[in-house]
Amino acid sequence: MRRDVRKVLRGIRPRYTLEAAELLPGFHKPVLIAWADRDRFFPREHADRLAKLLPDARVETIADSRTFISLDQPAKLAELIRGFVPAREPAAAPKAAR
Repeated sequence: MRRDVRKVLRGIRPRYTLEAAELLPGFHKPVLIAWADRDRFFPREHADRLAKLLPDARVETIADSRTFISLDQPAKLAELIRGFVPAREPAAAPKAAR
């Protein structure tokens, strides 16, 4: 497993991340950034920097969680997403062709 992780990390090039980051200010839809309060690898400052790049971003900190929020606090994450995503009426079923 360590060998595989090393291989992946060696293959990552910051160029691609930087190119993607340059495009973020052009994304004009609402963004929810869910951030773990106990993450030792990704500090809160990263969330704030990301939010500044996006025109319509909101940062929410999820308590008692680390990097994998969906494992640590799945109910809280789902609650945030439910409150963020607008409710939509179910699409009408397509009419059968005759």
